[in-house]
Amino acid sequence: PLKTDNDKARAENIRLAVKAYDGTILLPGETFSFNNVVGKRTTQKGYQKALVYSTNGISMGVGGGICQASSTLYNACLLANLKIDERNPHFFTVPYVPLGSDAAVSYGIEDFRFTNDTAWPVKINGKVVKDQVIVTLEGTDEDPELEVVIQSSVLKIIPFEKKSVEDKSLSPGISVVVQPGSDGAVVDTFFTLKRGKEIISSYKLYTTSYRALPEITNVAPKD
Repeated sequence: PLKTDNDKARAENIRLAVKAYDGTILLPGETFSFNNVVGKRTTQKGYQKALVYSTNGISMGVGGGICQASSTLYNACLLANLKIDERNPHFFTVPYVPLGSDAAVSYGIEDFRFTNDTAWPVKINGKVVKDQVIVTLEGTDEDPELEVVIQSSVLKIIPFEKKSVEDKSLSPGISVVVQPGSDGAVVDTFFTLKRGKEIISSYKLYTTSYRALPEITNVAPKD
């Protein structure tokens, strides 16, 4: 449900990003770059300001929210056993994919890239239905019995801190949460390729470390 202006802006940004890569065809050996295909996120293209993660916490940025479009595509590529060339985690945890399964993108800084390492063309189909991003990859399945299993193991949870900041514009006794907090985590992500009950390969993809995002509350001066 799109309750706030931020939700609406974010939903529009996601829709534009998914529309940009929907229908992309990769020939054998071709590499997909999210930033090259989607391009720079600008207001001229219709992208809106929404909340984004930065090193310091939450801020507003044009194109906020599109990491849901890149993360969903990334998970589809993992399950399709395609070669991942670049995946970057967020600074903080995100709610729309399991821990360790996100792919952050930032134009000119962080990209999501994968290669069609099959012998046939692969087509990306993407759509947004209500508040869900749905991605399917169309190609030639040479070994239909192959199955990819992605599993995450949380090694550590890092509790978030609570901080108060004095705000002289607030009436006495009033406080406003301006940044909700979220716990940090350290997560191992494992990749298993199997055919029926036979395990063909199994290994750790990576360890992802997410910082704790502090809860910041603006409070009225005590005097």
